[in-house]
Amino acid sequence: LFMDRLKALSQGKNEEARRALLQMEKIAPHEFAYKFLAVADGVALNKPRLSLEIFEKAEAPPAWLKTDHGRNLGTRYFAYVSMAYYLLGNHKKDLDVVRRARKSFPEAAGLLFNEARALSALGKIEEVKKVVDENLLSSPSTGAAAAGRVMLTAARELRLRGHREAFKQMAGRAVEWCRERPAGKEASENQRHELAQALYMAERWEEAGMLIEKLRSERPGDIDYLGYGGALAARRGDKEEALRISEELKKIDRPYTFGAPTYWRARIAALLGMKEEAVELLRRSLAQGHYYLNATGIFIIQEADLDPLRDYAPFKELMKPRG
Repeated sequence: LFMDRLKALSQGKNEEARRALLQMEKIAPHEFAYKFLAVADGVALNKPRLSLEIFEKAEAPPAWLKTDHGRNLGTRYFAYVSMAYYLLGNHKKDLDVVRRARKSFPEAAGLLFNEARALSALGKIEEVKKVVDENLLSSPSTGAAAAGRVMLTAARELRLRGHREAFKQMAGRAVEWCRERPAGKEASENQRHELAQALYMAERWEEAGMLIEKLRSERPGDIDYLGYGGALAARRGDKEEALRISEELKKIDRPYTFGAPTYWRARIAALLGMKEEAVELLRRSLAQGHYYLNATGIFIIQEADLDPLRDYAPFKELMKPRG
């Protein structure tokens, strides 16, 4: 069953992979690792109620409540539980879970992402700033290097909740934090990519575009750089270029993309006002292996490029928790 799960995941068949996992959990109900994976899967597949059902019935072994447990799995377990409450719109419970977890894992900087998101959703702007400051004061070993991502997590949620001034301030702060690190030839590609993301989130389209073009010239086959190029073209009203890039994304035919090209095409279509096509592309990307939650902790529902779909009934239906 574990091999069946890995095979399904490698093919982007996430629902099939989850079915194998649930069978494993049924066969070995006392194996907590399977419960952890089931909770994480539920969040990534927009099935938060199923994640919470497993959480409420399970009891984490004492070893999982230690910060030195392998790869901080205990930290990640409670982070996924908080995300489940987030998806259900219960932000007070989300924050409560995170803060209880932080008492068990006082050095786990990863939980700051969840706390910043929950506080932002609740509109507790001054407390959000305190969380960001706390992260900046932490040592590199506990996550100060990820401070920019904590800021962007907060900015993304503040924007979604309509706190425009606080969003702009936090996004701008993330840009400046990224700029303070080595720039130009001294900066790694990952650092420049992070700066480009911050500029894009801060709605500084021209600056983001110049950096993205440089990154695209260095790695022309990168899906994200190509996607950003299409989204930026759509934002500046260059429909022809946006559609050209969308077609280029459509032609990408290589394994293990897990719906990423299709997801970018959905974002471009949404920005161009092609709502029906955008939702269809979103559905297709999910069928190809894209999750509702990506590897950097961003939910589809938080994506700024999809703002034109917010009041579109088929999009709202697609974003509803499915379990």
